Formats: sequence, structure tokens, C-alpha cells
Amino acid sequence: MKKNLYFSLLVASIALISCDNSHDEVPDQGQNSGQEFTLQVSSTVLTRAGRVLSGSEAKQTVDKVVVYATDNANKVLFVYTIANWQAVSVGYVDGRKYTYRVLTSDKLDDGTYTLWSYAYSTGAVTPTLPTVGATLAAPLSVTFSTEAEEIFAGKSTVTVSEGAFVADASITLYRQVAGAFGYFKNIPAVVSGKTTKTLRLVARMKNTVVNFVEGIGEHDVNGSSQELTTTANFSTIFDPGYTVYSINLSDWFPAGDTNGDGLLGEGDTGWAKPAGLTGVNVLANTVLGGQFMVPFDKPEDTTLELQLVDSDNAITLFWTVVIPADDVQAGETQSSFGVYRNHLYSIGAKTLNNPANPAAPGVGETEAPEDLSVGQFIKLQANVNWGMIHLLGFK
Repeated sequence: MKKNLYFSLLVASIALISCDNSHDEVPDQGQNSGQEFTLQVSSTVLTRAGRVLSGSEAKQTVDKVVVYATDNANKVLFVYTIANWQAVSVGYVDGRKYTYRVLTSDKLDDGTYTLWSYAYSTGAVTPTLPTVGATLAAPLSVTFSTEAEEIFAGKSTVTVSEGAFVADASITLYRQVAGAFGYFKNIPAVVSGKTTKTLRLVARMKNTVVNFVEGIGEHDVNGSSQELTTTANFSTIFDPGYTVYSINLSDWFPAGDTNGDGLLGEGDTGWAKPAGLTGVNVLANTVLGGQFMVPFDKPEDTTLELQLVDSDNAITLFWTVVIPADDVQAGETQSSFGVYRNHLYSIGAKTLNNPANPAAPGVGETEAPEDLSVGQFIKLQANVNWGMIHLLGFK
């Protein structure tokens, strides 16, 4: 049985189900071919250009969706950009959706086509749009000039017969980057007589290009073009690295260690969440930081290191991040591992970015900042909605 010519587009970190939207109201877009497709973006909440990575919640903040079609010779037939996604789309059970009518001039003839799409946030990512009539030599990629931001992509092969899809078609978009965040309490305020200024996560590598790939990506490394300018060092001498995220502790504890117990944490007065950190709710007397990452292959040495740094940018205390033995892939070790697409690497546990009351988590919620005052393994985990769960730690 042939269907009306439309396709469903979903943005998710794991597969979502598509639905028949043939009865949805379609805005008047002028002359159209009678063919239409529905775009669905799951759990989309627009907060800014990009979003603060502050929990394992698999949400998105995309506000622009691009979809285009190519024929068997990879010639681009049409390109549509759905701008102001939050304004033009309507809510549904899993997020927001929008139905778009194909213009008469763009109507697809009978044949087999590839539908491509990606979703991103204005100002965070600036992809180069394909040109109608051009032949694509390779899948699209995005270059990040500074820090990575969240972006999704996917594709689907469809067949048109007698002006209609042979079957309902859908495109599921998957997250193309990785992420890292840390949630901490009881940070040493002074180490060996040096006052702690910064808590940061440092990585061995940093790629700048994300190459769009298909599927959920259990262990995909789709990053390339390593950044040449390093921004940090590992604890060993002459061992450069890259800052993943950096937490200025005075932003959270402007008065410092007021109770004199040697820790920035419970009992210190003057703690406050930084004013610019909107849409995020944390436990009192904790700190949090996060950043998206372009995936990279396993390095020869330690992959990640957590550090305390003083005002002279000298490392005063450090921990090597390790993964559990069960998560080690072929060729990896617990301390030397790849950073994979659609994986979230977190220290401490925080399921929701903005819970109503972090001190009294609801059902299914977790608020468990990592205690840096004790010599235990510090767990790093990834939410299942990102595609993989890890339990990682320090040594």
C-alpha cells in the first residue's frame, strides 16, 4: 500500500518511533506538490545558542533543522531550512514537530533517493549548506573554530512510485558529538600551601571537525583535524593537553573557605551559583562544569586527567580518569581509551539539568556530586539516552 509522500524526521540520541501525521494541520506555504514531510525533534528546549552541559539528561536545544534530498548520482535536488524551530513547530508527546509541504518545483519523480538532515543551534554551529544542483562528494561535516557544540545528523533511503513513497519514510538524527561534565563537592581549598583557584578536566587530544555518520554509534570516532594549539598540561613535565572544562572556584565560593576546614563545601558561607548559569539547579555548596567534545581515538597515554590549579596555573593535585574493566575496548586500557560519539563522560551523577529541588530528588532523579576530599575512585558515567553507560573513576 502506497503512502502520501512525506517523511518523518526525528532528533534523538537513541531511536524513537515515528508516527503517521497525515491528519496534522499544515501551515499554508503557497503552491505545493501535494507531497509533504513531517519533522520531529524530541525533547527540544531552546535555552540559548547551544546549551550548558550540566547533567546526563538527553535533551536538545536545536532551533534550526536542515533537510535535503539527493538522487543516485548524489546530486542535490532540494534543500529546506526550518528556521526558528521553536516558533514554527508544535508540541507533541516527545517534543516538537512541523509538517512541510514540498513545492511543486521540487516534487520528486519516481525513483530512489537519499534524504539527509541535520539539526543545530543558531550561533553555536554554522554548517555549510549543500547547493541545489551540486554533486556531493562526501557526507557533510562541521568545523568548530572554538569549542564543540551539540549537533545531530542522519539519513534515510526512500523509494517513490507513482508520486508517493512506497512506504512511510523517516530519518532519525543521532548526536554527532560526545560530552563531558563534572559535579563536585568538598574541593580542597589549599594544597601544599597553595590556594586552589581552578578545577579543570584536561584531555590528551582535541579534534575540530565532526564528520556526519549514521546510527547510534556505539564506538564511533567521527572526529578529525586535531587542534595544534594546546591549552593545558598534564601532571607530567612537558606533557601538553587540552582543557575540556574549567571551573573558576571563586565564581561559586567568592568568600573562599570561610569555615577554615580546608575544603570548599558544606559550611562555607557566601556560596552562590554563578549568575550566568541559567536553567541549571544544583545542590548548595557544589560546583559544576561541562562541555561538548569532538570524538577522538585512543591516545598512547592517559586520556583524561582532573586537576586542581593555583593562581600561577600550576597543578597542585590531580587524578587520572579511568574506565571500568568492562568498558575497555580492544587496544585500550582503563586509563587510555577513545572518546566516542554519543557518549557522555561524567564525574558525579546528575540526571536533570534543572530539578525542582536538588536536595530532595524525585523518582528517577539523582543528585550525587563527587566528593574530592576522599581518596576513592571517582565514577564517570553516561546516561543510556546518550547511547552508552560508563562507570569511570580516578586513581
